[in-house]
Amino acid sequence: MYKIKIKGEAKFHGVAQKHLNQLDGVDCQDEFSEYFDGDESYADDVTDGYLRFEVEGKKLYSITEYNSTRELTQDELNQLGDYTQGQWSDGIGEGFEQYPCMEIDGEEVFISAWSGGQTLEITQELI
Repeated sequence: MYKIKIKGEAKFHGVAQKHLNQLDGVDCQDEFSEYFDGDESYADDVTDGYLRFEVEGKKLYSITEYNSTRELTQDELNQLGDYTQGQWSDGIGEGFEQYPCMEIDGEEVFISAWSGGQTLEITQELI
């Protein structure tokens, strides 16, 4: 079994930087893999794909982890990364941008899982 982790910097609105740590662990329990259209070469091998947010230093990151029954090629990893960013921007992640995920000090907090120019870190490890 392989674990694939896709990570990219997220943006947040409606809360001061001093409250950033309160966003650590906010998540969405929808599985991205449920929305594969079947054309992906990895569709039968990859499962899960939950979106969560992690704080590292003074930055918030979008994290999606998948499980795979086989090692994916670099091209497949890149395709999975593109698919994941699509989910972050127009799919599951869109709800975090349109609806507040919490309220802090009377302010609604919105998270953008995706942003223009976002760089992805994609890792794959045997577990």
